Amino acid sequence: FDPNCRSRLVLENDDKSSCWSVRLLAEHYHKRTGRPITFDFLHHRCHPDGMSESEAVSVCHSTWGDFTPLFHFSESRDEKNLKAHADYPSYKPETYGLDFDMDFEFKMKDKAISHYKENIDV
Repeated sequence: FDPNCRSRLVLENDDKSSCWSVRLLAEHYHKRTGRPITFDFLHHRCHPDGMSESEAVSVCHSTWGDFTPLFHFSESRDEKNLKAHADYPSYKPETYGLDFDMDFEFKMKDKAISHYKENIDV
């Protein structure tokens, strides 16, 4: 890999139980590679692997060193298909006192950010 590309690679927890949870990424890949872990709120709700959200956020945050972490925020569209992303956010995610940037992953894109700013993050 190109060194510039390699320096930007991060790990991310997955929503499938057969894939990578925060626990597995931290124990197996971060320790070997030093790559930071991007926490995904919805993926963690689908596949927590025995970790609370606060514990998982803290573990991921600690892998970023001197850089501001970038985490992913989305919600489930409905209870029948937890992995389907909602159009708009309905709540403000808990930061557990930590500083990080959030990438919004909602179907309505920029409109979802405006909705958040106008209705939730007031």
